[in-house]
Amino acid sequence: MITTTPTVAPTEWEAATGWHLETQGMCLGDRCVPVAGVTASDGSLDLEEVAKRTGRVVVHDELHGLWAVGPEANAPVLSSTELPRLLLEDRAGNQVDLRTFLGKRMVIHAWAPW
Repeated sequence: MITTTPTVAPTEWEAATGWHLETQGMCLGDRCVPVAGVTASDGSLDLEEVAKRTGRVVVHDELHGLWAVGPEANAPVLSSTELPRLLLEDRAGNQVDLRTFLGKRMVIHAWAPW
């Protein structure tokens, strides 16, 4: 998540991270963290504090006036060593299960507009 302000609306935080504001605090699944002292008078969230409480790191680029929030620091990189089921479309629009290529070399070309 990249923003130009040190505060963020709860809806923006939820869209970027999946954490949403509930009566008991900021929650993701069955995990909740308290948000007392995190919300400003206008209802926005203090970006650095809410990031810290949800296990993320915030960096501030003073020169460009940007704040960037990283992924959860304690989140596992892989939950297992088993290849998850990945269905992708080939150039013809047909769905291809990548498990059909187990044991073979392949190149995946990925592109994202952001």
